[in-house]
Amino acid sequence: MPTIKFPDDTVAVTPTASDILLLADQSDGNKAKDVLVSALITLFHTTPTFTGAVTLGTADVDAGSLTMIMGAQAGDPQFSIAISSDADGDVTLDADTGDVIMESATNRGWGVVNGTWVAGSMAGNFNVIEANGNDNETYFDTYNTGNLYTKLYFRKADSNTMGTLLPTDNGEYLCDFWFKGVNTGNAWDTGAAIRVKAVANAAAGGIATEMVFQTSLGGADQEMLCLNNDNTENIINRGAQDRDFRVASIGGANSFFVQGSDGFVGMGTNTPAFELDVVGNIGIDSIPDADHKSSGITATMTAGVTCAVGDLLYQNADGELYFVDADAAATMPGIFLAISAGTNGNPVTVLCLGYARDDTWTWTVGGLIYASTTGTTTNTLTQTAPAGDGDQVQVVGVATHADRMYFKPSLVLVEVVV
Repeated sequence: MPTIKFPDDTVAVTPTASDILLLADQSDGNKAKDVLVSALITLFHTTPTFTGAVTLGTADVDAGSLTMIMGAQAGDPQFSIAISSDADGDVTLDADTGDVIMESATNRGWGVVNGTWVAGSMAGNFNVIEANGNDNETYFDTYNTGNLYTKLYFRKADSNTMGTLLPTDNGEYLCDFWFKGVNTGNAWDTGAAIRVKAVANAAAGGIATEMVFQTSLGGADQEMLCLNNDNTENIINRGAQDRDFRVASIGGANSFFVQGSDGFVGMGTNTPAFELDVVGNIGIDSIPDADHKSSGITATMTAGVTCAVGDLLYQNADGELYFVDADAAATMPGIFLAISAGTNGNPVTVLCLGYARDDTWTWTVGGLIYASTTGTTTNTLTQTAPAGDGDQVQVVGVATHADRMYFKPSLVLVEVVV
């Protein structure tokens, strides 16, 4: 059993082999802390030795702190641990050099087997071991009456000097969680990981990061999910590998399916044969809830005129869209309904099939809607069929409400002969 000594904090002490020195804040006279730490030392280092003299002085002890100086096992470097408490009750575990050592440089770890502390051969800086078929459980319990909770902080400074804070650079990993099992070579091997990395140089007020979920540490092609906090995009299968993505629901096993081999999307099927393959019904809103709202199949085309929402347009030989005019077949048929404003030579969004609303319309519900003979903006639709000689009669939809219509243009033109 090692000897436990309580030296005065103002004198130098030269320990000998197997000594354990415990230095506490002498102002409070509380030896309970000494007993606690000596018990920890007994568990974790039953035969400590010193490699040289250790000088203890007032500089080593802060008010309200507890400092433990202890030697290492044979062949290991000497180290010290300081446990300090601030005014808020926060506890800091510090090491004078290197890591806070819960495991020595010779890779000796400690854990519980059948309730007994034992030493084991473990890699890394900190190991909690459980054996004999028991669960290894770690608890962080918080007791309070307010909105306070357990917090775990993983902090990274771009510095090799303890206590020196330098800004984090783009590309640096802030934290990794590795999930490992044993491979067929009886060695620990990574099966998955969660990694947090800075994606821009640090700036005041925050650090742009991404959180990546990987199936292994094999590289970017293993990244299954990437979440960004820099207002860009969240990505599934960032490495663009041949991996399918499926969303299941109570209603079906393939509510949403992305085929990794070609990017085809299936709804209700896991074997999509098209860019969008739907097995089931597609619903559109038949009651647009606001002026100039629409629902259905849309497209983006190029306007050849300045048009407004609700204008009926035909496609000219130059590929651009113009106002229909039922006076002649050359300016027919109307096949698109503008659902955004457009100008000559610029994109315009059009409805190909579906429901549209315009609060300036005053339709007779249930009546057919035709292409008009006016040929000007906001005057291309009518419920009066063209009747002049040579006029082209084209049904483009039906009124479902005074200000709504179902747009389904017929490609059949009937010429009026008088």
